[in-house]
Amino acid sequence: MIENIEIENFKCYQHEKIEFNHINLISGINSSGKSTILQSMLLFFNERKEVDIDLRHTDYDIDFVSFKSIINNRAENAETFKVKVNDESRIFKELIYKADKPLYSMSKTNTIDNLEDLYYISANREITADQKELKIQNNYIPNKKNTTLGQYIKQNIDELRTTDFSKELDETLLEMGIIEKGITASGELGNISIEVDSIPISNVGIGIQYVLPIIVTILTNERINLIIENPEIHLHPKAQVSLMNFICKKCIEKEIQLFVETHSDHILNSLRLFAKTSGNFNKINVFFINEQSDIKQISINEMGKLSRYYTDFFDEIQKQVVELL
Repeated sequence: MIENIEIENFKCYQHEKIEFNHINLISGINSSGKSTILQSMLLFFNERKEVDIDLRHTDYDIDFVSFKSIINNRAENAETFKVKVNDESRIFKELIYKADKPLYSMSKTNTIDNLEDLYYISANREITADQKELKIQNNYIPNKKNTTLGQYIKQNIDELRTTDFSKELDETLLEMGIIEKGITASGELGNISIEVDSIPISNVGIGIQYVLPIIVTILTNERINLIIENPEIHLHPKAQVSLMNFICKKCIEKEIQLFVETHSDHILNSLRLFAKTSGNFNKINVFFINEQSDIKQISINEMGKLSRYYTDFFDEIQKQVVELL
């Protein structure tokens, strides 16, 4: 479990330490530093941990332009930035800048043996029609454009005969109200078609393309760390509520540590209701990042009430109602 993260001289943060919980919701105004927190985690978990890396082509498809663009502008003459998770630090330093290709070294200190893998479901998760071959495996790992999702669904339903997976996938999507019958995948290797109620997925509403990677990842994994960016994209409020209920319930059951970045009132209120009805209010942290990149931690009590409110923290509806009265 990621108990805490410490960021030094990275983008908008000169020095910041954040304490995490089982379920973590991160929100704030645009360009306040939400993504910076997630990016620092992704850099820490970069698979190539002991070699020089090109930060324009990281394992998680997070690309940076130059060292100057990511070093904190208040850190005078800084030559490194640091990301520390629990008791392990990774220090990044620019090595060379040649042919418009910045390379960085990444050194590390104590190794954390019990730190689970970090999976990343980005906001850019539309499913590509170009589905590729995937070897049979038990868990789905989200990737750029989810090029192997169709093959994974086909193998689990047709070849691995995991009917529980198919049933739970369909039940979740039915409850969200975005399918009427079920999800299938057919075709040969390299030419897999995902169908929704017997219709090619490219010919139905785009919302299902954005929820499938989330649902399949959670159904087929356990004891991982999971980042989900904007789960609400292209979803009606009813579907947002149903999806967040599913996410929270499964992440507790399957011991998945969750980090959600969102701008949706419905996602926040679903989390509050889950805290009240499940009794897991003490396993949830809410973070709000204001215009000055100050990180404000907010707790949820057993009644689902927030411990405090801030200006620009999901207050736009109230502001508009006042104007309408």
